[in-house]
Amino acid sequence: MKKGICFTYEEGASLETQFKKYKEAGFDGIELTLGQSYLRLDNLKKDAEKAAEAAKKVEIELPSIRWGMFGKYSLTTSEIENQKKAIEVVEKGIKICSFIGARVLLVVPGEVEKEVSYEIVYERAFRVIKELAFLAEEEKVFLALENVENKFLLSPLEMRDFIDKIGSEYVKVYFDVGNIPFCGLGYPEQWIKILNNRIKKVHIKDYSPKTGITSLLKGEIDWLEVMKSLENIGYDDYLTVELPHSHQELPRILRDVQKIINKEV
Repeated sequence: MKKGICFTYEEGASLETQFKKYKEAGFDGIELTLGQSYLRLDNLKKDAEKAAEAAKKVEIELPSIRWGMFGKYSLTTSEIENQKKAIEVVEKGIKICSFIGARVLLVVPGEVEKEVSYEIVYERAFRVIKELAFLAEEEKVFLALENVENKFLLSPLEMRDFIDKIGSEYVKVYFDVGNIPFCGLGYPEQWIKILNNRIKKVHIKDYSPKTGITSLLKGEIDWLEVMKSLENIGYDDYLTVELPHSHQELPRILRDVQKIINKEV
């Protein structure tokens, strides 16, 4: 499997210099986040060009991009202008993924709110994702829906069926191991078995009932069972660490990822 990590941008150094630190630590790829200071929505193409050029020079992959708009824009809100902006951001994200050679855009499909019922969110999310799938297919970029704290698609059976009903080979799942126990949704290895080849990419972080989301190998996730389940479905792609970090921590994080891959846990 490949070792990835969500990029932490530190002011004062070029992207090339920062990407080199990830490469030297041993990571195969970096996941960028849409809407961050190095990938601004109002300067997206130029920022993406800089990131792609830096990655090429360093010889590190940019396999995926996160849609960093959760909590700001929603694909299922009743606020029409907000929803339009959310759709626009996803469309931009798809095109930028295609532009820099990333194959996957992480998307939060919707969010259940007090004012927006589960049923309405389901209907809106289905309609919007179905429409966005056409652009994803054109650009050959996978829309990968992530399980987050959005109170939506709360079981592996429901997420599986939602994906299948969309009916596009370019709509898959971005599976987050740590979010399953964090959101009280059961056991990640069971989700993996049910979602199977619908899983396109995997985020990893640990979880403890006492401290919540925590560093790898500092929580209670059964990494042996998680790895067995991923191997059983034939997953052999990125394990991407989604945790805040400094560049000084990269060697230690890489060692933890390697322990998980080697089942030395």
